[in-house]
Amino acid sequence: MNKPSLSQQIINSLGISLISIGVFTLGINYSLLHDDLENQFQQRIQSLNQTLVFATESLLDINDISIVQRIVQNYATLPEVIEVTILNPDGTIVATAPKELGKKPHSLSHEPINQILKEFNDNSREINFKTTINNQKVIVNILPFSSILFEEFQSRGLAIIIIDLSIMHQEVDQIFLTSSLPMMTGTIIILILIGFLMKKNIIKPLEKLNQAVKECQKIDIFSTPKYLPNQEIYFLATTFQQIFQQRIQIELELKESEKREKKKSQELEKTIQELQITQVQLIETERIAQLNQELLESQSRYQAVVKQTSEGLVLIDANSKQIMEANEAFCHLLNYTQSEIVKLTIYDLSSLNSTETNHLFETLLGKKDNLFLEYILTKKDGSFIETEVNVSLINYRHKNIFCLSVRDIAERKLTEKLLHYQAFYDSLTNIPNRAFLNTKINEILDQSKENSLLFAVMFMDLDRFKVINDTLGHNIGDQLLKSCAQRIKNCLEKEDIIARWGGDEFIIIIPNFDNLEKVTQIANEILAIVKTPFQIENHQFYISSSIGIALYPQDGHNQDTLIKNADIALYQAKDKGRNNYQFYRPQMNEEASELLLLESYLHQALANNELLLYYQPQINLNTGKIYGLEALIRWKHPELGLISPAKFIPLAEETGLIVYIGEWVLKTACAQNKAWQKAGLPPVKISVNISPLQFQQTNLLEIINNILVETELESHWLELEITESSLMHNIEFAISLLGNIVKIGVNISMDDFGTGYSSLSYLKKFPFNTIKIDQSFVRDLKENSPDLGIIEAVVALGRNFNLNVIAEGVEKEYQLNILKKIGCHLIQGYLFSKPLPLEEATKFLEMNHKSSFITNI
Repeated sequence: MNKPSLSQQIINSLGISLISIGVFTLGINYSLLHDDLENQFQQRIQSLNQTLVFATESLLDINDISIVQRIVQNYATLPEVIEVTILNPDGTIVATAPKELGKKPHSLSHEPINQILKEFNDNSREINFKTTINNQKVIVNILPFSSILFEEFQSRGLAIIIIDLSIMHQEVDQIFLTSSLPMMTGTIIILILIGFLMKKNIIKPLEKLNQAVKECQKIDIFSTPKYLPNQEIYFLATTFQQIFQQRIQIELELKESEKREKKKSQELEKTIQELQITQVQLIETERIAQLNQELLESQSRYQAVVKQTSEGLVLIDANSKQIMEANEAFCHLLNYTQSEIVKLTIYDLSSLNSTETNHLFETLLGKKDNLFLEYILTKKDGSFIETEVNVSLINYRHKNIFCLSVRDIAERKLTEKLLHYQAFYDSLTNIPNRAFLNTKINEILDQSKENSLLFAVMFMDLDRFKVINDTLGHNIGDQLLKSCAQRIKNCLEKEDIIARWGGDEFIIIIPNFDNLEKVTQIANEILAIVKTPFQIENHQFYISSSIGIALYPQDGHNQDTLIKNADIALYQAKDKGRNNYQFYRPQMNEEASELLLLESYLHQALANNELLLYYQPQINLNTGKIYGLEALIRWKHPELGLISPAKFIPLAEETGLIVYIGEWVLKTACAQNKAWQKAGLPPVKISVNISPLQFQQTNLLEIINNILVETELESHWLELEITESSLMHNIEFAISLLGNIVKIGVNISMDDFGTGYSSLSYLKKFPFNTIKIDQSFVRDLKENSPDLGIIEAVVALGRNFNLNVIAEGVEKEYQLNILKKIGCHLIQGYLFSKPLPLEEATKFLEMNHKSSFITNI
């Protein structure tokens, strides 16, 4: 393949270059045209959008939605607008076009728009972004109302406007084609002309030159070729010779010029060095003047600050201890004048003697560092003042000077004492608190260990204090605690410690005693002083206390163990009837651990279906039939067997589990009573005990109603047994709750009547259907006994108030005869039946249905 000639290469290169320039020019032109039209397009759309927002916002202010819809529809008729939607701040659609009013526009389901709307907030401004909807490229404008007029605003709504980008692209293409056609035609004509001129003026001479070179190659190098002056080779040779001569001339001139410039540069460098020296001298002079000015200003500021500062400042000569200068604050602090203070030395002001003062300042000289200390100064009148002093050593004119910054800290000291008191003393009783005790008991432990001493820890609380607090209010309870704390404190010696542990609990430390008589004597004195009546406002209180005692070292070697064991002993004192003290014994810990284990088992009892109900019949002596059954809970543990209610019920009440257990008992008893009725047995009342804690539930009425609905038991076949302690907490609440329970048809029985504060007022206030005589009266019932009179009175009360009276604990025949004689015909006790498990209770009901149990009544 032949290599292209030089002329062809030139023509090809030139053509490609011109075409590339033409294409590049067209591309630049298209890009500029596109950007310009897009800016115009965006400005036009933005102007239209702002107009739409202003109009819509005004109409929304007057709540003219119909005109808003009409404006939106007119706006959507613009060729570039695809869809317009107006939203309230809560996202509801006010108007949309071309969609129907109230329908969700297609755009709102589009994910990018949805995402932007989620992130949009009241502080957002207009948002523009490009996206694709239904394979169509669009611009989405989101405008908040009020955002155009105000810098800070609260949006009253949003406008979502979707613009078709293809409209703009069509306009760009049309304008580009219209403007580019003449340009392309002109470019082609120019290319033809350039090609023609290049061939005539460049390519043909180059071809001749090329031909001449080829001819020269054929001639002998020693012969001189003969060319005419008008030939290209002659012209080219002559031109090269001229260029070479000019180059030599220029190089010579450049060398001369470099010599001249070098000389000038050296002279200029010398001049610059001289100027620099002069400038440094001027700067140094100016700097000295500036420093002098700054020094004067600094001195003025120093004097102003020293004069105005609230802290006392004083300068003292390190050698003579003479006061050189002091500000107004220091003079005022010690009640001296300026003229008086400069005549004194530090010895005149220090509360220390001269030796101690010298030692203090020598220490500072040795450290050569700031010294912070609390220092007592002497005022002019001889009184002392506590201060905080910051002492620093400065050197002025080769002289050591002490600079003292002095602050009065009397108020701070008072605050520190107050904070210490608040941290370590109980605000109510003004005796030490738990934090103080924790610190002090550790100190006593260390001393006792070091010196082999004994000490006692007493854990004490007030019996039934919660009843007073709940019935008479916390104000009365607080006054009672304050009086009680003061009485206990008066029983103690100076070295003994009393602290409030929390609530009505106190801890007493008896350190360094020789024998137990001192401990028991103090315990007895505390029990006696607490039993003495308290007179608070119009109330007289008779209370008692219980005390548990642990001894160091036999009952523990650390604080936690001693307090824990004293607490265990306290519970033993309560179990033994309260109003006594008990020393800790190791077996108490075992009993406490057993209770803890029992509590753990009790939490699982409901979930594991370990609880069950026994039923004790109540007999009507007049008919010989069953009047009702009392549901009694039992716990059958898989390992421990049948556990007495007396053992786990108090634990359930203490832990709060009694609420869940009580609800289970109520539901189970109602369901079983309904099951007996469905089995064809005669309907009887089922009695269920309600604990005091369960009675305090605000939703108890709702729970009872729901259980009756769920079990389908008619309400009059249910009787709830309430104790007096349940009513004592909040009498108004109890009256309201019992009244609502009676309204739904449920019977109310007052359990253990006569053992508390039972009175006629209770029978009048509360809607009881039944009262139960406590078995403690029946147990010792005999002819002419005091208990007989009480029972006769209760039966008479029941008759007068139209109440049923049930005697509990009937175990002997003679008891039955006496009760029949005084007119008590409802009996419950072992004489007829003990509490029965489900199967035996069912048989008992079936047997009683066939025949009466009691004959010859």
